[in-house]
Amino acid sequence: MATPFVDTDFARAVHADVRALVARTLPSRSPLIAGALALLLADDAAPVLALVLRSLHGGDQATALGAALDLIQIGLQRLHVGTDGGASAPGFEQAAAILVGDYLTSGAFKLIAGCADLRVLRVIGDAMTLTCEREAGATLRRTRGTAVDPALLRPLGDAAGRAGALLAGFAPPATELAAAFGQQAAIAHAGLNARAAGAVAHADDPTPRALEEAVRIGRQLLALEGRGTPLELALVLRSLWSRPLRSGE
Repeated sequence: MATPFVDTDFARAVHADVRALVARTLPSRSPLIAGALALLLADDAAPVLALVLRSLHGGDQATALGAALDLIQIGLQRLHVGTDGGASAPGFEQAAAILVGDYLTSGAFKLIAGCADLRVLRVIGDAMTLTCEREAGATLRRTRGTAVDPALLRPLGDAAGRAGALLAGFAPPATELAAAFGQQAAIAHAGLNARAAGAVAHADDPTPRALEEAVRIGRQLLALEGRGTPLELALVLRSLWSRPLRSGE
């Protein structure tokens, strides 16, 4: 099952930059770690939090922080949480998933270390704390075989949008919109991944609403700041949801 790839010049550039950065920063000969990094770097994967950050700010710092947030998401939510019967990465036993998840999270700190903006560091730290807190509560309620609730991506999505806005120097109203945009983009991308993996759609699926909200907020950001590409990103994500699944997906 292929994860939908955001196939635009912008996304390809972000993907190439993330690939080069992670290869440089996190060299490892471990097959398990390589498999986990493939969740971020495989050709059919879109590192959505890096895309969100780069849609708001085009610098190397945005690439590093976005990649770090994507690594944190994989480590905390696809590996750690997956050991409890949720939407884990295939091929990882429980002990290995925990250790590899720790490697990705510690690697994320190496990417974050170059950021001197304490406001951004505080945003990312708060998002990690809140993600762990919410995941701990959700794990107690989650039954085996159920997917991770995409709404649990809100804290990291919020951090991606807020960090991008802070780096770009957005005014406070636009910063709050950017945080909301990051939340909706993260939830939408989780829904796209779930559909590509064969998950059955349900009436209260948050993906369609998240996609429409991302487009609406993208338009507002463009009107307020007149720069960045969040609207482009939102429109491409929405088009992927509208696209019929090809045979074999």
